[in-house]
Amino acid sequence: MWLPLALKIWKHRNRNIFYNGQLDEVDIFARAQWQTWSWVKFGRQRIRYYFPKWCMNLSVCLAKIR
Repeated sequence: MWLPLALKIWKHRNRNIFYNGQLDEVDIFARAQWQTWSWVKFGRQRIRYYFPKWCMNLSVCLAKIR
């Protein structure tokens, strides 16, 4: 999950600099979770987890796709 988190931090930072935004750590993490889930869900693995289940059981879901 480090790549989506780094991407969202970068985009959030740019939004703060160029559009005078506010720092929101919860928003960054939520967007990174969504990005990770969508990459896994629609990527090669094709998992069958809905996003709420992914958020509640992230370690179990990640273990099943290895």
